[in-house]
Amino acid sequence: MEDALQLLIALGVIAIGAIFFVRGLRDMLRGYRSRTWPSTTGVVTSTWDAELEYGSEYYVGYSYKVSGSTYRSSYPPAPTHLHSPGEEIAVYYNPSRPKSSVLERGIQWGMVIPGLWVGGGFILIFVGGYFGFVSFS
Repeated sequence: MEDALQLLIALGVIAIGAIFFVRGLRDMLRGYRSRTWPSTTGVVTSTWDAELEYGSEYYVGYSYKVSGSTYRSSYPPAPTHLHSPGEEIAVYYNPSRPKSSVLERGIQWGMVIPGLWVGGGFILIFVGGYFGFVSFS
């Protein structure tokens, strides 16, 4: 019974690590791919601060048009408090999926967090796998 519990815990740690890894990798790839995305003009629709445990982050809500269709999105977190509602901004969008957009091309400093998700996820996968292996040895 103790081996089964150890295996269950190991599988849980592996699953959590895999979720972190995939999320971080997805965000980093999106930033990397955005380097070549075309731009369009968008309009800031809202701005807000989100209070977090470690401080606050500034978000920008915006809308933009691509091929006659209007899209709405938010940029979490926005780089600075420079935007105000009604302001025109450059929006970079995925040409094969226009609803996916960013306000800054490339991997930004904010991508450090997804990088930590990738690293932390990998560590959890390794630790979970190790304990799963040890429980069956």
